[in-house]
Amino acid sequence: MQISETLSQELHKQFTVTYPVSELEGRVNARLEEMKPRINLKGFRPGKAPVSFLKKQFGKSVMGEVVEAAVNEGSQKAISDNKLKPALQPRVEPVGSVEDVVDGKADLTFKVIVDLMPDFEAADVSKLTVERLTADITDAEVDEALDRLAKNARSYAAKDGAAEKDDVAVIDYEGSIDGVPFAGGKGEDFNLTLGSGTFIPGFEDGLIGAKAGEERDVKVTFPAEYHAPEIRQRSGVQSHCERSESAGRNQDR
Repeated sequence: MQISETLSQELHKQFTVTYPVSELEGRVNARLEEMKPRINLKGFRPGKAPVSFLKKQFGKSVMGEVVEAAVNEGSQKAISDNKLKPALQPRVEPVGSVEDVVDGKADLTFKVIVDLMPDFEAADVSKLTVERLTADITDAEVDEALDRLAKNARSYAAKDGAAEKDDVAVIDYEGSIDGVPFAGGKGEDFNLTLGSGTFIPGFEDGLIGAKAGEERDVKVTFPAEYHAPEIRQRSGVQSHCERSESAGRNQDR
């Protein structure tokens, strides 16, 4: 085995490792000798089959095992001989055809690529200082935060009556311009809090007073800043969204 350093940087090193064919063949023969006493082949007494015959039967698979072991061995030796501290698992890249190596036609050559841990000195934590940041919070800000939490945590029950502001309307809807539906203007089982400003201006107001099961047409004007350019260009044009199923609270329709 031969190991040569091909790249040396502060936090990065590369090595090329080579095992000649003769060394690999020697390891294959040694492995077959170990296996020989346990192998029974037709025409030979137990453990008496010659290594040359075993090589024809098992040589390729044994060479695969030898190559795998050599890669692990060479990688570890490159690291240990150079006293390196890898930051990550070293990467191995073959050089040349691995198939030729397994067939016994070429040397085994591969690269070992290592990213290193930087050298540093541990800080003396007893000398560190910490600044604790504080904030002045008014009662009004606390009340506002609690109000938001209360709104987010509120539950709903079915409502038998007309929808009001702050009710959740469960709606199916389809929007159209001059009677022609437009892309992205359709939805089903949408939970809309009336008065939340989720939809374009006027849309939610048009559902105030609706009852479960009711269908409504709501006419609105798309604002100039609407996200869809093809619709934004129609800003100021009276369009309508056909609404099916109005609301009460929660799952009322």
